[in-house]
Amino acid sequence: ISFTPRGKPSVCQNIRLFYTGGHVDMQLRGLAGAPSLKLYNPGGNAFMTNAPETVYDVVICPVNTNHLTLFKLSNEGSFPLDFFVQPYSCSEFQVSPQRGRIEPGDQIPLKILFAPFNVQKVQMDLRVIWEGDPYELTVMGAGGMGRLDIEYLQTRDANFRGLDFDEVPTSTTTEKVFFIHNHGTVPVHLHAETDAEEYLLAQAGEPRATYEELGV
Repeated sequence: ISFTPRGKPSVCQNIRLFYTGGHVDMQLRGLAGAPSLKLYNPGGNAFMTNAPETVYDVVICPVNTNHLTLFKLSNEGSFPLDFFVQPYSCSEFQVSPQRGRIEPGDQIPLKILFAPFNVQKVQMDLRVIWEGDPYELTVMGAGGMGRLDIEYLQTRDANFRGLDFDEVPTSTTTEKVFFIHNHGTVPVHLHAETDAEEYLLAQAGEPRATYEELGV
């Protein structure tokens, strides 16, 4: 006896087997199970299949660095599921794994590595194929760079394009302050040093997040 569910959640049927001199009654019962594969973004929100123009925007990433985004594939059905991932031609994005099998109730991470070569915006069309309707979405990302400018507080220093302490009495200390502005699109790690023992560099206050100003 074979069972091929046609959409009903449960199918019960009584049958009678006849033999010489009598019969035997028996009951058949079968349950229909639908495969269920969910794709979640890093925030735990599920993508929808057949959704028009689904876009996920990766954060701006500094050029020549890597940014890892973790999606999640979850088998929420009662049967093992095979999947296949198709990323479409974008050298800045790498996706893994691109195929696999997920047992019922299990989850696996879908890793998307973004490594921008320059500051332009790029996109990758991503397709996850399984037994049901495929997931289709566009993953976008952009490379960014920091751009530092120095603000001098005195006209004399601005014209000099540096700090002109002029004449200072021996064994006394004078201070000057300038600001470093980050007009780029990503944070910048800054390190300053001097090889002259007469000068001491110090940071005045904490930098501000993105487009930082740092008093020195």
